[in-house]
Amino acid sequence: MGGTPIVLYEGNIEPRTVHVTESCPPAMSRAGTWRLEDFELHKQLYKGKASLLYRATCRLSGLPVALKLYRKLRLSALNWYQVQREIRIHSQLQHENIVQLYAAFEDSDHVYLALQSGCACAGGDLYEELKRHGGHLSEETVARDVIRPCLSALAYLHLKGFLWRDCKPENILLAGPGFGSVKLADFGLSIDSTEERPVTRAGTLDYMAPEVCLCPAVHRSVDAWAIGILGYELVVGHPPFERETRTDTYEQIMYRRPNYPAWISEESRTFISAALTKSARKRPTAADLLDHPWILKHCPRTPVPAAAEGQNEVASEKSAVSDSKESDDVKKVSCSSGMVRHIQY
Repeated sequence: MGGTPIVLYEGNIEPRTVHVTESCPPAMSRAGTWRLEDFELHKQLYKGKASLLYRATCRLSGLPVALKLYRKLRLSALNWYQVQREIRIHSQLQHENIVQLYAAFEDSDHVYLALQSGCACAGGDLYEELKRHGGHLSEETVARDVIRPCLSALAYLHLKGFLWRDCKPENILLAGPGFGSVKLADFGLSIDSTEERPVTRAGTLDYMAPEVCLCPAVHRSVDAWAIGILGYELVVGHPPFERETRTDTYEQIMYRRPNYPAWISEESRTFISAALTKSARKRPTAADLLDHPWILKHCPRTPVPAAAEGQNEVASEKSAVSDSKESDDVKKVSCSSGMVRHIQY
């Protein structure tokens, strides 16, 4: 696997630094071990089965952070693997539309992730913003301020071989009131597709692609599908395949096509329909979708800022890995940890 090897320990251990990323602000750097006492905890933002999330302040620098805690006693063997994988993948990501991981550390009771703070994402999450706007947004806002930056971040992830697998409004943060720079958050379900091909269902049902419902090996096109769902929900006001029961929702995802209101534009219809192509191998990639007329109409293509090595190569992602070369052979099994759902950094 690529990236820095991540090792976590069970049992009674001294506090230890697991990994410090290149994104860590210089003011937060320290010669000694990272530990919980270095942070002042404020508001608890989330409490799950195995995780907690706090708004916090670094005592050394005075800088705000979001501090994510995994409770070791509640981690299954699979969860241990998933947390290590999350740290390894997130530590490699540097993109203007991705929440930054600063450092990971641990003690006997918890694994801690120090993340880019709520002050940098002061607008909250897209789910809350959507509610403030009555449940849906204008096509221009959706295409320009949400879908395009999300596609840019996904094309960057895919170029590095990573799948996000957890697209939904709750996991898209806003950098300011209204719409500033949006940022993808929560990489607990992300995988390195060059090493791992999951066969279990992971993510939110309304956003699952048909191949995820069937549980074969999946590839990066699952994220493109989720962008189609997101675009529909933001413009229309609800996910296209949402039904009363899980069984009915599965049937809609597998066999039905979305119903479009008469008032939405033809460009948005063709974008959503392309993203929601049932066949994973015929579905366009995130990089392909960046060139769709609906996106270009509202935000003419400009070079992607090089926030990290290789990011300015996103445009070449369309030819970097051909879907036709991807195997459906299962290498490893992974499933949803169910540890983080609706959070606001």
